[in-house]
Amino acid sequence: MDASAYRPWTRFFELGKLSLAEFSKNEPAMAPRSKQPSRAPQAAYDVRFIERTKLARVRSGLTQAEIAKLLDMEQDRYKQYETRSKLPHQFVERFCLACRISIGWLVTGKERLPALSDIDNLSQSPIPKE
Repeated sequence: MDASAYRPWTRFFELGKLSLAEFSKNEPAMAPRSKQPSRAPQAAYDVRFIERTKLARVRSGLTQAEIAKLLDMEQDRYKQYETRSKLPHQFVERFCLACRISIGWLVTGKERLPALSDIDNLSQSPIPKE
């Protein structure tokens, strides 16, 4: 099927019956684009959340494989939460317990991150599973 079947006006251009200027003059004006909220603030938040996820794990001294095991997932799956995706909400509490950080700090970054000496002094209690 030729292009004119999908766009009948192209046949007029091809035959020279209608110039582009005439077509543009008769074309109804396009409606103005609606202003959609920018996704930039959400994207910036996601990046900072991912950075805090990695920082918490590194400061706690755990490897990706160890965290993945505590969260009952494969290491490759956990790796994406430190590189491109936010940690899903169902894992946040156990992740925070394992890394010995507050949920508030992970989510907002506004609370104080525990000092490394504070992390070392905590008992190595088992992490509860849901």
